[in-house]
Amino acid sequence: MMKNTDYSKMELTGLPSSFFEANRKKYFELVPKVIKDFDPDTILVLKGGEEIPRYDTDVIYYHFYQEASFYYLTGVIEPGLNAAVDFRSNQIVLFYEQPAEDTKVWQSVVSAEEISKKYSLEVQKKEELYDWLENRNPKFICKLDGVNDVSGLPLPAFIFTFAEHQKALSEKLKSEPLLYIALNDCRKVKTLEEQDLMKFICEATNKCHLQMMKSIKPGMYERDIENIFNNYSSEHYYTRLWGYPCIGGCGENSATLHYQDNNKLMKDGQLFLADMGMRFCNYVSDVTITIPVNGKFTKKQKEIYDLVLKSNRETMQLVKPGANFRDIDKKSKEVILEGLQLLGLIKPDFTVEELYKERMWYYFYSHALGHYVGIEVHDVNKIEYETNTHLLKEGNVITVEPGIYFRDFLLQKAFNDPSKAKCLNEELIRTYFDFGGVRIEDDVLVTSDGFINWNKDLPRTTEEIEAAMKHN
Repeated sequence: MMKNTDYSKMELTGLPSSFFEANRKKYFELVPKVIKDFDPDTILVLKGGEEIPRYDTDVIYYHFYQEASFYYLTGVIEPGLNAAVDFRSNQIVLFYEQPAEDTKVWQSVVSAEEISKKYSLEVQKKEELYDWLENRNPKFICKLDGVNDVSGLPLPAFIFTFAEHQKALSEKLKSEPLLYIALNDCRKVKTLEEQDLMKFICEATNKCHLQMMKSIKPGMYERDIENIFNNYSSEHYYTRLWGYPCIGGCGENSATLHYQDNNKLMKDGQLFLADMGMRFCNYVSDVTITIPVNGKFTKKQKEIYDLVLKSNRETMQLVKPGANFRDIDKKSKEVILEGLQLLGLIKPDFTVEELYKERMWYYFYSHALGHYVGIEVHDVNKIEYETNTHLLKEGNVITVEPGIYFRDFLLQKAFNDPSKAKCLNEELIRTYFDFGGVRIEDDVLVTSDGFINWNKDLPRTTEEIEAAMKHN
């Protein structure tokens, strides 16, 4: 699948089954290494995602996409399936309830045979799961235990309801949280197939962002630019879902980290921040550009933008296997603090280390440097910035996204705190209250000896951006 793979229409055709065979192989190999004395005579039952109806029972208002862990191991994009992961045979069996024939009047229907052929997996009737477990008679039966470490929400785990005559099966239930930990570890380090796919997604996302750069002008609405991104993605790559709700803010709105309205009229002289990613074959990108609405940076905008780009580029140079992400995050904030001093917004009476320890960065850059990306935009394996133990590994895909934002209420808190106010040039900072924010975000693969920036072809310097927008 790696050499000269044409992904362009795979949103229509789906990824080949070999893609997910690589994921399963990795998981089956890792589980015994993660779980001491693991008994392979174990079945893990997974619950696939369900469609969510609203009000009308025959209309689906929410476009379905598969639960991430279920998709990672099976590749199944249809709703309503379960799966049995057999660690003795290293096989997965799907359980599917084929809709009644009359359902074809209303919607397309996929048969069990078609599901089996599509995913190269055995398929049984959903109602026969417990009989299958009885016949298989494993020593242990498990479900995914735990919570999503990024959101803190409980896992969509399978709920067992054994019949009275299957009481013996219920006695085989075992809680094994490390099965989920091992699955997270697999998802954190991308296979070569995943890397190849995500590279394609990022390169396609670059083209979507470039189209926005070429189209933006004063008098358009923020949502017009969101539409340009989504329409280009749909027209050229057949996508139907975004990677996450588009963040597209002009002027002061660009300082709201997850700004969601996208409904303001864009004015001459404003910056526009576009944090938009593509969802393709259930994998996503997460990319941010910040550009001048009129195609030309002002002196003040260029100074702040250049400082954020400096942080992005210098920080990225530290990315490699074994690097501590906390140290990389700290470096990104130190670059910002030093630059703000040179611009006169922070007083020169303090060392960068003193400013960092005083958390002065928070008032201009109030988020962490990045996160993992994969099937989910904030993929499993939350980066713990408060510890010194989070080391990068070859095959990780992370975002590098420093920023500078001017939020009046947040800076006012600093002005009201004597320990913070003494570090700030309040009079000058107040002239930036209508500035908004700048964020530059790239998706980065950790390689054996460093990194690859998959968004390197985007115009990033102010000169490159202005050249790309010169028609404006």
